[in-house]
Amino acid sequence: MEVSAESEAPPDTGDTTADELQARVSTRVADTAAWLDSFFATDNYEAESNTTSLRLGVSSFSERGEGTDVRAKTGLRLSLPYLENRLRFSFSGATDDFDTTDSEWEDIDEYVDGTDEDSLGAALTYFFREQARRNVSLSGGVRFRSGNPGVYVRPRYRQTWNVSSWDLRFIQRFSWYSDSGLDARSKLQAERLLGSDWFFRTITQVDWYEDEDGFFPQQNFALIRPFSDKRVLAFHWNNYIKTDPGTVLDSTLFRLRYRQRIWRSWLWFSVAPQVVFPREKDYEAVPGIMLEIEAWFRETQDAVGRTRN
Repeated sequence: MEVSAESEAPPDTGDTTADELQARVSTRVADTAAWLDSFFATDNYEAESNTTSLRLGVSSFSERGEGTDVRAKTGLRLSLPYLENRLRFSFSGATDDFDTTDSEWEDIDEYVDGTDEDSLGAALTYFFREQARRNVSLSGGVRFRSGNPGVYVRPRYRQTWNVSSWDLRFIQRFSWYSDSGLDARSKLQAERLLGSDWFFRTITQVDWYEDEDGFFPQQNFALIRPFSDKRVLAFHWNNYIKTDPGTVLDSTLFRLRYRQRIWRSWLWFSVAPQVVFPREKDYEAVPGIMLEIEAWFRETQDAVGRTRN
């Protein structure tokens, strides 16, 4: 028996139960991602947080054959009450960045960003748009590396879409430094909830540097388990690739990171054992561990990393 096209078409009832469920799932994914980015102070949170905060920390990193390195970190951010609170001032002191991936990408990235040595920097960031699905900003500042001054300009764009139970986040950032030239960083994140307890994120990233040959892709995965609003456990598998003179896997990293608030709401402790397999050592396993104590004072209304609509 033939069925007419008219009888096959469902009635137009507007929003269906499936649409409403999709919206709720998407909101849960976005809220969880924002909270976890805030909890771990990821690049996503650091780039888009337009609130006042002060961070003071001490970290150590130990790796087989390299001994133990200890560094301090200071950072101050002020949300300025001008131009409808779209302007942010930031100051950064010594850095706690360590060479944890044993990859060529990390060496270049640390040199370009100026985190491979003692440095000081100050910047102003203007947020053209601060929405849950889109964030557009422009930063400009000055930095001192070993006493040598330099200036930089950095536009950044982020767009988020929800597809079924996934959230997709595209981030494009350009930077121009007076002392190291231009770089471009493109990142696509896909994330979703797994059941009621787990959060999964995969990141595809490609970096380009003006003074370096080829590109530096990454394919990273994270599985995160919050136990409470004070304790979170994360599993990371990161892969670093170089494309010149040929495309090769430069380094693979497996890391387990545990972060917890201790004693007071502003005091944090982190421990992160890891194993890295670098190409320069014929992919032989190199174990290491990072420890961190951090005092972080910030505005309470930004505690879950929400952005202003």
